[in-house]
Amino acid sequence: MTDLAGKVRKSRVRLGWSCAETDRQAGLSAGHTARIEAGKRGPSLATLKKVANALSVSLAWLLK
Repeated sequence: MTDLAGKVRKSRVRLGWSCAETDRQAGLSAGHTARIEAGKRGPSLATLKKVANALSVSLAWLLK
């Protein structure tokens, strides 16, 4: 698991959300979060901004 994937998962779990709930909160189509966490999807910067906002973390932290 990449650092990005781990950070997304850690933040999502902290909120008690499923991948599907994270997608919904971020306004993404189904499966985005699961693919990010599995390393199967290289997300765009726009997608990462949406995920960061939904998870209440900074984009800079996700990308470190």
